[in-house]
Amino acid sequence: MQTAREAQIAVQLLEVDAFLRPREFQSTDELFAMEMKITQKLITYAKTVQGALKTAGTGRFAIFTHTGHGEETN
Repeated sequence: MQTAREAQIAVQLLEVDAFLRPREFQSTDELFAMEMKITQKLITYAKTVQGALKTAGTGRFAIFTHTGHGEETN
C-alpha cells in the first residue's frame, strides 16, 4: 500500500503538425509514412521511460509512465 501511495502517473501529450511544409505537396502516403516514423521513435522513447504510447488521434500521442519513491520489484 505504501508503494501505491507514493507512485505517481506521468503523462506526456504530444502533437505533431504534419503540415509544416505548406508549399510542398504531401500525399496521404507521405503523411502516413511520416507519422509511422514519428510513432516508431516515440515507441522507443516510451520504452526508455518504461511507459506506454497511445495514439489520441491523427498526429496526437500520449505517453503514460509511472514514477515514485518506492523500489521496483522484479
